[in-house]
Amino acid sequence: MLSQARILIVDDEPRLCESLKLLLERQSYEVDSVSRGEDALNAIERAHFDIALVDLMLPDMRGHRLIDHFTARSPSTCIILMTGNASLDTAVLALRKGAYDYLRKPFEFDELLKTIQNALQQKELKDENRVINHALELSQQQYEYLVQNSPDIIYTLDHTGRFTFISNSAEHLIGMKSEEIVGKHYTQIIHDEDQDRAQWSFNERRTGKRATSGFEIRLRVDKPDHQNTAASCKNADDHIIVELKATGMYDGAMISDSKKFLGTHGVARDISKRKKAEQAKQLLETRLQRANKMEAIGTLAGGVAHDLNNILSGIVSYPELLLMQVEGDSPLRKPILTMQETGKRAAAIVQDLLTLSRRGVTSTEVMNINKILSEYLHSHEFNRLKSYHPSVSVETNLEEDLLNICGSPIHISKTIMNLVSNAAEAMPEGGKISIRTANRYADCAIKGYEDVREGEYVVLDVSDTGIGISREDQEQIFEPFYTKKVMGRSGTGLGMTVVWGTIKDHNGYIDISSTVGKGTRFTLYFPVTRKEAVKNPTRPAIEDYRGKGEAVLVVDDVREQREIASAMLEQLGYCVNSVPSGEAAVEFVSGDNVDLLVLDMIMDPGIDGLETYRRILEKNPNQKAVIASGFSQSKLVKEAQKLGAGEYVKKPYTMEKIGMALRRAMAGNNGGTSFPN
Repeated sequence: MLSQARILIVDDEPRLCESLKLLLERQSYEVDSVSRGEDALNAIERAHFDIALVDLMLPDMRGHRLIDHFTARSPSTCIILMTGNASLDTAVLALRKGAYDYLRKPFEFDELLKTIQNALQQKELKDENRVINHALELSQQQYEYLVQNSPDIIYTLDHTGRFTFISNSAEHLIGMKSEEIVGKHYTQIIHDEDQDRAQWSFNERRTGKRATSGFEIRLRVDKPDHQNTAASCKNADDHIIVELKATGMYDGAMISDSKKFLGTHGVARDISKRKKAEQAKQLLETRLQRANKMEAIGTLAGGVAHDLNNILSGIVSYPELLLMQVEGDSPLRKPILTMQETGKRAAAIVQDLLTLSRRGVTSTEVMNINKILSEYLHSHEFNRLKSYHPSVSVETNLEEDLLNICGSPIHISKTIMNLVSNAAEAMPEGGKISIRTANRYADCAIKGYEDVREGEYVVLDVSDTGIGISREDQEQIFEPFYTKKVMGRSGTGLGMTVVWGTIKDHNGYIDISSTVGKGTRFTLYFPVTRKEAVKNPTRPAIEDYRGKGEAVLVVDDVREQREIASAMLEQLGYCVNSVPSGEAAVEFVSGDNVDLLVLDMIMDPGIDGLETYRRILEKNPNQKAVIASGFSQSKLVKEAQKLGAGEYVKKPYTMEKIGMALRRAMAGNNGGTSFPN
């Protein structure tokens, strides 16, 4: 490169230019020469020069000014200033402006040649550094791209355990931005129960084969308040499980006596889905084993129950005939009554066996759990239970407009009796049983179930303040004949199996939560039916909320909800259309007039109810709407009401609720309130 360099001579002395050009060309340099500064500028526009030999005094400009132009237009050209009257100030100014060196005329050619060679060597080093720096910059960009787009969390800690870097994947996985984490101690993202374990893994000091690898630990998930969506509901875990690889960072030569611990760098890979899949597989295997066991026991129990019923017919029926034949004061009456009561208790156990064999539900009917609860709480069985447990109190909180379910009243009553009885017996020193019913729209996971059918449910909740149930016992309480009670005195071990069988027969779900020493809660979910809703005479007559042929558009992403709402509103006399998304609603309203919208808030995928209402208002500023949603009265609902939407009706709703809400909306009473639930 040194012998192929291109040199530009800028000097107004023709003889000097010619001699320098001749001598330099003999050294295999490619040389051009000009006599004016302007010509030099034109030359560097046409070609690149490695070296420029510039005279300080030119006819049209000074050399210092030309240096400025070279620096701006050809920054890689090395400038050597030539002058006949150089001073120290002149030299310093030239160097400050970017000249490589200066020569005082007259100078020896060898001196010039040496200066040119030094300048070219420096230029070559600069060019190499530029290439290296560019490669490093490119490598750094690639590194940052790979790190910041990796699905894994990549992090570094300082020697105190505080984050100095964490990749962007942290925001997706644990809900915190990297800038929020940097500077914080690592313990702030570790699950509380894993804090001690993290000290020797997440904040690793070891290196090589002894460093952490394949270590599983839980990280906390930060869940902002605004994540009130179906997606966040279905991914509502408060932590993720990660597989960790981490190693210590040290300075020096890693000699044990001199190395200094600088911190930790590591990679955390989210394995939550894999762990859930493993748990699901294990759960399925457990369920299969339980199902096989239940099937075998159920087959046996069904056969035994059939034979026992034949036997008990005599034991239960004949005492009744005998009692009709003996006198009221006969000494035989008491033993006969005892025989009859014993037979009835035996018959109740047989009924449990029939439930266990899944042959107990012989007929179904539309019923209301509140009514069955009320009947049980006024029954002889409940009064007897209270006499056995006088220090146990019972508190009820029943939803006033509880929807109906379809099933067997006998088995629902038996389920309630078993749950209340178990709750009372779990409090030998006394306590409180709380019974609650409610309407609920479920589309979230229920513990123990991989798939929950989205829709309307009646929820029965029975809780106590008793001794609680251990985690190990929770895994077995629904198995036949499993009991902690004294066999033959207070239980057969079939009570919770009956509850489980009843839930299965009614296509429902059951959730249990318990803390040893604090109490237990059973939450039962029963699918709602819309058949023959019970009418309360004190409520408004149907004429009060019947429609008058108004056009209503139901906007809901769940097909069953659209069908239910449409059927109810058509029954009330409205002209109903339905669409499955916000986009479809906007398109429908663009072509047809609609008196009223029944608008769901959360619709996935696509725009939500709030955005749908905004877009419709752009086309029809006076559009009336009622909000119907399974979620609580969230910010989306309140924002929609600020825009002019009417009442918020919580799913599942009755015909009366939705009908009254529509009538108030049509009357212009959009107070932005929610209808009582």
